[in-house]
Amino acid sequence: MAIRAKLVIIFFLIIIAPMFLLWARWQGTALGGIKSVMRQGLADRAREISDQVTRSLQEHRVRITSLTKQPGLATYARAAAARSGQVPLDYGLQIDLSAFLTSHYKEYSALIIINRRGAPLYKLEPGELYGVTRAFYTDADFTSEDVVSAPEAFAPATDQIFVSEVQQDTSGPHVKLISPLRDAANNVTSALVVKLRAEELLTAAAGPRIPETSDRYSPAAVILSPAGVVLYAADPAKQGRMYDESFPDLSDVFASLREGQGKNFDRDQWVFSSHLRENATKLSILMIGDYSKGAKQLDFDSYVLLLLTMLLVIVAMLATMTSNIVSSRST
Repeated sequence: MAIRAKLVIIFFLIIIAPMFLLWARWQGTALGGIKSVMRQGLADRAREISDQVTRSLQEHRVRITSLTKQPGLATYARAAAARSGQVPLDYGLQIDLSAFLTSHYKEYSALIIINRRGAPLYKLEPGELYGVTRAFYTDADFTSEDVVSAPEAFAPATDQIFVSEVQQDTSGPHVKLISPLRDAANNVTSALVVKLRAEELLTAAAGPRIPETSDRYSPAAVILSPAGVVLYAADPAKQGRMYDESFPDLSDVFASLREGQGKNFDRDQWVFSSHLRENATKLSILMIGDYSKGAKQLDFDSYVLLLLTMLLVIVAMLATMTSNIVSSRST
């Protein structure tokens, strides 16, 4: 066999073949690293959204506590203790409640005053009149949706504002914030119920919806109620429906994550992570990332590395062959 053929075979077996194996191994390890880093980032983002929900709820608690400490509501609570029937709502208090609701109409869909049995007494809802936002007041014609069943909110030992789970009615998904109203003897006589729009709460927690571009991926958040209703998604059209209807191709992944069978999955180019929020308000926060866009740069870099390595091998092989040819001629 000629010396050139022998050298080619030696270079292929000793250098080129192992080089291809190492390149394939490096690419697989690097891709796994991208998935791992993205998965951790998604998990951190899900916990961050949950923490932001907690902070937002606390801010609403503080705001409502400040409202309930106004003299008008304190006077109403004392009057409710002194009378067995329904106490008229003072006009000045109506103005204060209307001003509060009007200034926060994007966040709150209604203010309701209820008695200890949860029956509605008064209700204010935001609306428009001649293009101006105002609060509409009513003390009659209530519906079953206005009845509040939350005995925990009337526990005598607590002054905390009670936070309900996400509920659904004709006004949309919402969270009820219930603040007990007490008389001078600290007895609960009634309560103020504030209906917080779930979409506003979750949009504030998840941040603005950032559209994806061809060269940058944006992790998508999907937030589900305990019943599996999509409360928040990057595509608002998917909200208000069950997750298996909004995401039929991912229903099995969502089901596993909701049931706590695993916190991380990947399928095709998608990486998933989840966080189950156990304290009020209970939510399933699912994060979805597309690692294929992050892997495009990896593919480019790996092929450049392979090309440069091949050039070095070819140069080394030619140099060795030339040296052997010169040596054989000189002898």
